[in-house]
Amino acid sequence: MTTLAMAVDGDPTVGIVFLLFILLLYFIPTFAAKGKPQLNSVLAINFFLGWTLIGWVIALAWAVKQDPAPRVIVNQAPQPVAPQLPNPVLCAKCGKYSVGGSKFCAQCGAIV
Repeated sequence: MTTLAMAVDGDPTVGIVFLLFILLLYFIPTFAAKGKPQLNSVLAINFFLGWTLIGWVIALAWAVKQDPAPRVIVNQAPQPVAPQLPNPVLCAKCGKYSVGGSKFCAQCGAIV
């Protein structure tokens, strides 16, 4: 008689603990993918194909795969060019230029 059969004989808690241990081992790839964008895909592969050794290894490899570095796109806004106005005045509120000597911004109406 095997050791597991002798341990389970009469005590169901040992069998439940053993089952939980096996489930924990089965879902190691899913736990490894936690917090990554491929979590749902790894979970699906692990759940449906994890019973095969190849499916479990593929899920584990996918879970621990390094995420590619995010691309940084720098969009440089063009510098505002002052219109050809006599003595232009820059509005502090909206950042638009108005004719020099004016008391109010022509765009937003704020006091210049």
